[in-house]
Amino acid sequence: VLSVRWRRHREGDVVEALYLRDPAALYAELGLRSPVETESAMQAVLRETETPPGSLAAAVATHTGALLDAGHPTVFADEEELRDTLRLLSLTPEDAARQPIRALSVRLFSNSKRIESLLRAADAATRAALGERASEALGLSRSYPEATIAVHGAIVFTDGRRWDVRGESVTLPLETTATIEAIEFSGALITVENKESFAVTAARAAAGAVVYTGGHPNRAVQAVIRRAAEIDDDLLRDITENPHRDVRRVAIHLANNLDPGRAKDLLMDLLLDEAVEVRLHALQAIGNRNMEGWSEIMGFSLRDGDPAIRQTAAQWLLRSTEEPALTVLRDYLVENPRSPLRSRIETHLRRHDPTLL
Repeated sequence: VLSVRWRRHREGDVVEALYLRDPAALYAELGLRSPVETESAMQAVLRETETPPGSLAAAVATHTGALLDAGHPTVFADEEELRDTLRLLSLTPEDAARQPIRALSVRLFSNSKRIESLLRAADAATRAALGERASEALGLSRSYPEATIAVHGAIVFTDGRRWDVRGESVTLPLETTATIEAIEFSGALITVENKESFAVTAARAAAGAVVYTGGHPNRAVQAVIRRAAEIDDDLLRDITENPHRDVRRVAIHLANNLDPGRAKDLLMDLLLDEAVEVRLHALQAIGNRNMEGWSEIMGFSLRDGDPAIRQTAAQWLLRSTEEPALTVLRDYLVENPRSPLRSRIETHLRRHDPTLL
């Protein structure tokens, strides 16, 4: 299991170094499970679990599979936590809202506190895969999201009400932000992460709108930015060029409200973002939307410099049996004959179209 190096090669004298030669044997000796065994069990869960297309579970399964394939750590302690989290994330917000959290937990897991114990991992997994917390997306959060905006213009609601605002800071709960139809103003949309900086910026702004994001934008903040950014492409561009990556990720959510052409242009721009996290979320959004030309886009990301991006693109392509995706995989193999993905791609092509080999 271990080997010893003695100082000056005098055996039995002073130990200079210990070398672990057989990690599996060490874990067996200690009566513990090795990380390799846990990763293998998680891979088995991902193979066996069916996730609804476009669900939080589908995005997390793809992201987690890419991390495991690349040898990166995940947020899950073991395969049981992964399996239960995927079950929870397969719910829609409507499903989750039908029962109180404890009753829902009993229905899903026969344990009234299981959902609460899963939320840490679920939030971390969905934030990594999609840029949002599962507890907020499914309405399971015990917090009360709100958004603060200072605007020179008007906030228009779906019921016809109109609030004229002359630069004052307005704080709105999530329920109110959901009823905003538009935020009208002229000038720039500025997002600020720090509360003191927000107050200073808002006080100095003579036009436009200033939104306090508070680090990672919650659902209320996202709703406000979404309504403000609907005004024109210039404002949307301000978000994608914001120095804070959490703010830039908000643009990925805004793509859901754009027509397919504008959404594709936006997400393609974000695939070139300097932050791996932003690129990964944009790639997931393209796959989840089944966007026109998605297989060619995944082929582009197979050449990304980050292994997690490459693995995620490969996961999406290996799910497909359509000719464009198979051709992209074949072309990638021709260009990269020594790729670590070679054996998986060859197996997939051999199964679905051997003529491409």
